[in-house]
Amino acid sequence: MVFSSSSVAISSFSTLHVLPSGDAPHSLLQNHPSLSLLSKCKTIKSFKQVHSHIIKTGLHHSQFALTKLIHFCVVTPFCDLPYALSIFESIEQPNHVIWNTMIRGYSATSFPTLAVKFYVRMILSGVMPNSFTFPFLIKSCTKFRGSREAAQIHAHVLKLGLGSDAFVHTSLINMYAQIGDLGDAQLVFDKSPLRDAVSYTALIAGNASRE
Repeated sequence: MVFSSSSVAISSFSTLHVLPSGDAPHSLLQNHPSLSLLSKCKTIKSFKQVHSHIIKTGLHHSQFALTKLIHFCVVTPFCDLPYALSIFESIEQPNHVIWNTMIRGYSATSFPTLAVKFYVRMILSGVMPNSFTFPFLIKSCTKFRGSREAAQIHAHVLKLGLGSDAFVHTSLINMYAQIGDLGDAQLVFDKSPLRDAVSYTALIAGNASRE
């Protein structure tokens, strides 16, 4: 048995709690026994057991459940991006949270360009990015010092009216400073009313690193 004796074994359910296809009410999904088991997973093996049970119950049709599954693969210490991608590819119309979680996962790898490629794929699918998309995407550009990609992503930020978002704004300053475009970092800072301690620190750190 993969789960410890203190946890609820999958086989102990008296019913499968089968749900219809599509998203059920949030309160029902949030308290569903299969999803509660995710918090007890300590290995990717136990996670795959839970995933298998979720498929049997029909819960895999729910975007809420799929988001939880992908989040586990991407964010927890048991990170398994290939498995997250396999789940992602099974989803007919991924929502914003799922797209953003995948971009977050790729931004943390040694191949951050994949996050940018996933972002392009997101746009081509017709899903528009939001303020949660850009901080991890910008982090990716910082890691591989992609000046051209940085400029294009900055243009998207402005086009979508997200330049006033505090996290996006600070991420842009930090990105330009880290890749050596101090003029652009200063320009982002000067044109924004969001001149807080975090953005000041990002700008000062960038200038200091180039001295």
